[in-house]
Amino acid sequence: MKTTTGTITATLAANGVTHVLTESGPDQRAIIAVSGTFTGVTIVAEGKIFGGSVWYPLLMTDRKNGDKGNGQSSPTNSTATSWAIDCSGMGTVRMYASAGTPTAIVTEIASGTTEEFGAGAPNLQLISTANSAFAAGITFSGATTVNVMSIPDNLADALSISEAGNEYLTFVTTNGSERVDVFKKFRYADSVLLAFGDADDITMAWDGTDFDVLQATANSSIKWGISGAGIDHVFYGDTATRDLTWDQSADELRFEDNTKLSVGTGSDIVFSWDATRLNVTQAAINSEIRWGIDGAGIDQRWYGDTASAYLLWDQSADTLELGGVAKIKAQTIVAATGTAIPVTHSGSFPITQNGAETNTLADPSFIGQWLSIFVDTDTSGARVITAASRINQAANTIITLTEVGDFIKLEAITIAGALKWEVVSNDGAVLSGP
Repeated sequence: MKTTTGTITATLAANGVTHVLTESGPDQRAIIAVSGTFTGVTIVAEGKIFGGSVWYPLLMTDRKNGDKGNGQSSPTNSTATSWAIDCSGMGTVRMYASAGTPTAIVTEIASGTTEEFGAGAPNLQLISTANSAFAAGITFSGATTVNVMSIPDNLADALSISEAGNEYLTFVTTNGSERVDVFKKFRYADSVLLAFGDADDITMAWDGTDFDVLQATANSSIKWGISGAGIDHVFYGDTATRDLTWDQSADELRFEDNTKLSVGTGSDIVFSWDATRLNVTQAAINSEIRWGIDGAGIDQRWYGDTASAYLLWDQSADTLELGGVAKIKAQTIVAATGTAIPVTHSGSFPITQNGAETNTLADPSFIGQWLSIFVDTDTSGARVITAASRINQAANTIITLTEVGDFIKLEAITIAGALKWEVVSNDGAVLSGP
């Protein structure tokens, strides 16, 4: 199909033969658009070969509904339509109304122009029983709702876009299973939105640095999976195996070994499991962890290795309780002869003595601190302990223990605001000095 030298612009005369196209060469096909009211109209298409005098009927196809006619067509549409005319080898083509009176033949459509499949030819049908090659561009220039491409209904492969057997898109119109199958990746340029919803309710875009998922309305929600049948999610860290996993079958959010849960803008408190223990670390010294609300705390229970052994903070009773065989174990204090006895914490100081041995004892570190001193093993001699200041009302400062079982217990008090030791129990120890 190519541009011809003739055009038809005059109004058709009833049953006249006044509108003739003279072709510049033997075209394979011409497309002619006609407008008007076609009720009761028969359109005739005829052609003469070059140098001939006989008019031959030409095969014509109504491009609006696909109806075919040999030399004539009675359109069923009541609005403008167009015909594809097979006119191979013809030098002259004419069209006229043999019955009825259409208002006008608009023009022959010039091939290669933007009107080639428009200007009164609203629908294009490509009808073929074999593969066909089409080496031209298609430009749609109609008004809103006019530019439409339709594919067959209820087909497993209604339309495929492919090259050399390499599929890109397949349109499936099977009833109840309509879909578009995609076989290649879609690439969205930076900042181009992928939008969901009639009002772009959710949009996604990569801006070159960040992937943004944005909503049009506050308090919108995104749901993953189906309630009762969720989806596993794995978020990978910069270090191998430092992963965060939502395991839907286990209903758990799992921090893999050494993966950190950080709280605070500066990662002020960090929780992590190192495969052996749970570590709770802080960014700044003297940080504080508070449980519950002042005046409305939280019961807390720590279980031991033995069933029913536990430590309970009962918030409603404001009580710290030991349950079952649970116990508080005091620290054993160690100090070799000739050294100072540590006073950083409470505890028991068992003595194994062999000869004349000594220790020193500084003032306590905190009020209520206690220290039990006793002879566990006695080979010979005695253990003499000299305190930094008075330890009783008699202002004694020296404790001498000589026999197995000698025992003295001290507790920290304040005198004039200063921390001092006070004897609360003594069995066998000799007090003297200063």
